[in-house]
Amino acid sequence: LLDSHAGNIPSLTQIIPCYSETVILSKQFLLDSDGVNTNLGFIISQFPQEWDYFCQRHGRSPEELFSNFIHSGGVMPKQIVMEIRMWASMRSQTVSRTVVGAMQYQEVVAMLPSVQGSKDPRSALEHCVELVLAHQTYGSKSGSEASDADVRHLLAKYRD
Repeated sequence: LLDSHAGNIPSLTQIIPCYSETVILSKQFLLDSDGVNTNLGFIISQFPQEWDYFCQRHGRSPEELFSNFIHSGGVMPKQIVMEIRMWASMRSQTVSRTVVGAMQYQEVVAMLPSVQGSKDPRSALEHCVELVLAHQTYGSKSGSEASDADVRHLLAKYRD
């Protein structure tokens, strides 16, 4: 594929159907506890090194970031809260994890010299890959506003 023309790359359309699946883990879900630990605490216990790396990228200690999230009472910046939600969602069975995985194929195809070197790289990429998130309750009365907001977050993050 490295030396092939963009027109020779097989096109791939991925459709991700979902109805009532969790798109991104909610803050409330991460705060919920079984009496021993919060759901976020459990996810961290399964991926402690990855949590350490995440906290280092944000310039905070793991204990500080966890404590701030658990006891923030709405004080923590929304962007950090969303990043924590996405971090936890990538380690759970969520629609966002599926979307991110599908988008990795697009990122790889975008790096191919035949796509980068074309007259219009974006158009060449669009002819090779397509992702459709078929969320059946998006915008309907039977869906939730929180789920719709999570879908909008993914759409904004991966709009190109």
